[in-house]
Order: sequence, then C-alpha cells, then structure tokens
Amino acid sequence: MTSRTSSSQARLVGIFVLVLIISLAEFAALLLDYQNNRYLRQYVSDNLGTIILATIGLLFVAGGAGYLVFKRLGIPKSPGPRVPTFARIGSSVGRRYKLIIVFWILLFAASFPLSQQLSQVTTSSTSGGQSSSSQSALAQNLMAQEFPHPQSNASAIILLQGNNVTDNATKIFTLHLEQRLEAPRVLNSLENLTTIYTIARIALIGAYLQKGYNFTAAQSSANQTLWADTLYEILSQYPKLIPPAIIQNFISPNKNAMIILVTFSQAPGSFGSADTDPILKNVVTMRNIISQLKASDPEPLQTYVTGDLATTADSSLGSNADLGRIEPVTVGAILVLAGLFFLAIVTPFVPLATVGMALLMAEGGLYLIGKYIIPIQDTTTTFLFTIMLGVGTDYAIFLMARYREERVEGRDKAKAIQTSITWSGESIATSATTVIIAFGAMTLTSFTLLRSIGVGLGFGVLIALLVSLTLIPSLILIAGDRIFWPTSGKRFEGYAARARKRRTERPGYSGELQASASKDPS
Repeated sequence: MTSRTSSSQARLVGIFVLVLIISLAEFAALLLDYQNNRYLRQYVSDNLGTIILATIGLLFVAGGAGYLVFKRLGIPKSPGPRVPTFARIGSSVGRRYKLIIVFWILLFAASFPLSQQLSQVTTSSTSGGQSSSSQSALAQNLMAQEFPHPQSNASAIILLQGNNVTDNATKIFTLHLEQRLEAPRVLNSLENLTTIYTIARIALIGAYLQKGYNFTAAQSSANQTLWADTLYEILSQYPKLIPPAIIQNFISPNKNAMIILVTFSQAPGSFGSADTDPILKNVVTMRNIISQLKASDPEPLQTYVTGDLATTADSSLGSNADLGRIEPVTVGAILVLAGLFFLAIVTPFVPLATVGMALLMAEGGLYLIGKYIIPIQDTTTTFLFTIMLGVGTDYAIFLMARYREERVEGRDKAKAIQTSITWSGESIATSATTVIIAFGAMTLTSFTLLRSIGVGLGFGVLIALLVSLTLIPSLILIAGDRIFWPTSGKRFEGYAARARKRRTERPGYSGELQASASKDPS
C-alpha cells in the first residue's frame, strides 16, 4: 500500500514538473514572438483588460489544481494552531531582513537606468486617446500607410490679434517674423511658412513677369512693393491679385485677427517630448522668436502659437511643469505632517526614501510596459508620483506607528516588527488591494489614456505595498529606535515609560476591558 502511494505521488509530481516545463517553454516562445510580431502586440494592447481577467482566471484554476495535488499527495499538516499569513510574512522578514534589503537594492540598481528612459516610451500625443479599433483610429492608420506624408500633427498656426492686422506695423512684424523663421537651421524640418504676404509676393512676382520683367527683377520689385505698401494698398493697385476667398482664410472679416500657417516635412515621434523631440521643439523656438520681435515692437499685438503640434507640445510642457510644482509641495507637506505626528526628525525621511526607491522601480517597470505592451501617457507619470507618495507614505506610517506602539509596550524589535506586519500589514494589504482592483478596472476601457493610468498606477501601488511590507520593516530592524531620532535611546525609554503611565492613569474603554478580562478569564 505504501509503495503504491509513493508511486502515485511520484507520478503526480512528474506530471506537474512536465506541465511546468512545457508552460515555461511556451511562455518564452510567446515572449519572443511578441517582440517580433506587430499584430500580436497590437492585439495585446487592444485587449489588455480581457487578457488580465483571463490571466487572473487561469491563476485561480492553477491554484485550485495545485491545491488538489497538495491534497492528493497527502502531505500532513503541521501540528498546532494555524498561523496567520501576515504573521508568517513578519517572521520571514525578521529572519531574512538583510537578504531582503540586498534584493531591493539590486532591483533598484536594475530599474534605475530603465526609469531614466521612461520618457522614450511616454507619449503626450493628444490623438492617442481613442481605441485603436475605432473607426477614426483605423482610418488614421490606413492614411499613414497609404499617404506617408505627415498630416495635421506636423503643422502649427500662429495667430496674430490686434485692432487692425492689415496696418503697416503688423505687416512689418509679419515680414520680420517670416524672415526669422525661414532662416537656415532655425526650425527643424520646415517645409512651408504661409502668410497672406507670401501669397501676395508670389502673385506680385507673377504680375511683374507678365509685364516683361525677368524673374530676378520681378522678385526684387515684388519685395519692394510688399515693404512699401500695405496689403490693401497693393490690392487697390492690383484688384484681382488675390481672390477674396483666400484673403478670408488668413484675415478675419473685422480685420482683428490673422493667421500664419507653418508646416513641417516630419511629424513628431509617437513618444515625443517637447524637451527632446526636434519637431515639438519648434513650437518653443517659434514662441521665443515671437517674444523677441514683440520686445522691440511697440505695436500692441497679441500672438499665439496653436494647432495640433502646439497642443501636443503644451501637453508635454504642462505635464513637466505640473510635476515640478507638485513635487516640492507634496514632499514638504509629508515631512511636516509626519514629523509632527512622530515628533521626530528622521522618521519622515524613512517613508520618503523608500517610496522614492519604489517610484523609480515602478518607472523602470513602466518603461518595459510602455515598450512592449501599451503606450504610457505622460499624464500617467504625473499621477504616479502623487499616488505612490500618498499611499506609500500612508502604508509606512501605519507600520511605523504600530511598531512604536509595540516598542512602548516593551516588546523587542523582532517581536514588534512581526506584530506590526501581522496586524498593520493586513490592513495595508487590504487597502492596497482595493486600490489596485479599482485602477485595474480602468484597463477594461477602450480609452487609451484611462488604460494607461490604470496599468501605471495599479503597478505603482503594488510596488509601494511590497516595499512597505518588506523593505521598511527590514530597515527598522537594522536602525531600531534610531528611526525616531531625536526620541531615541534613553529618550525613547522615557517616552515609553510616560506613555505607559498615561495609559495606566487613563485606561479608557480598552484598558477597562483588559483589566476586566484579566480579573475574570471566563
């Protein structure tokens, strides 16, 4: 009977190992095919939510199968009461805290270079919000294949607004702007710059050629006429020079606004940033040149650079500016509030340092997600900082506050950490799980921006949770009560004695309940 049971167990283990090896091989083959198969990557991007749900379902099935194998093998249960899951985690952290710190340091070192490349896979494009299976997106992809020349996202519009944009001062400003923008190596990949005056110049050259001028003379005379006369003075001399319909495309009927069209031979990259992409940089260059011209021009003229290209650049610039404002305010508020809560100087820096590491590791993971799975919107990286800093600090303070309470009660470091993870860890994990599920639900949408936010923030909260449950307790085990400096050493002992004395003098409901329970164990 024993031999038969052992043979059955060996057969089940062999089948399990065989299935495991086949699964790993299929997974490796899928990864290799995924990296080289554009259609497979597109499918994964379009159906990410469904794939996540299917993966979770498979994990449940695999877990159930594993449990059945466990029961079939008849592995005896360990004697004694059942140990809570988080108590086991706390015990493992207490035994292997040095190894845990080394692991996180190595993971941080591997993630750091990837996080620095995150901007290469984040996009600020305003045209990537819809599902890639929508009619407009399919048509856009087809146009890109059949008509490779860039469309509207390779153009910008300069808007001039004033009392009368056809006056001589505005004309001089426009001609000077045209000269500056068309100068060599000023704008990258400039294709055309079209104003009402460039159209007038071409028309005047044609008119002078009809009069018998050679091209050089016609061009020189056309330029002299443009600089000498206003637009409507030129039109009075040549009534049919420019059709009224064309004029209305550049000058508003009340003559209060005029537009200048700027087109480029290349579109910005899919993951372009206004700081790095040469086409998006053109928007900043145009605005700087306009500001320089306006500084030397007394004409009260309002100028704007707009269009799809400018909107994309503004999205990128705005995201960076917002992050620059959010970071110091958030960090400063956390330092002050955590310092007041713990009455310590060092304590607030522990969650900030660990959350900072978690943030860089999350950004490294997002780089891989953005490179191989779905595009990451730059808005996601802005949200990622605030969300991770908020939840990560919250989790860390929960854990550290419970550790301090356990130390006040006189328990040693290892026991205090284990108890903190056992009870605070359960609350932290429950809270994080609900947040992850909420963000994970956003991956079911067809809107690319929401899917990007759901994936990015859900992944970031998961990293913050793991860091809070493992790295922070490990650091506390090394630093001990010094993390509460200056309330450390004998000061902490005095603080603990005073805290215990206050509880004894004012036990409250919980103290009375404990006293009653100790008197009457039944």
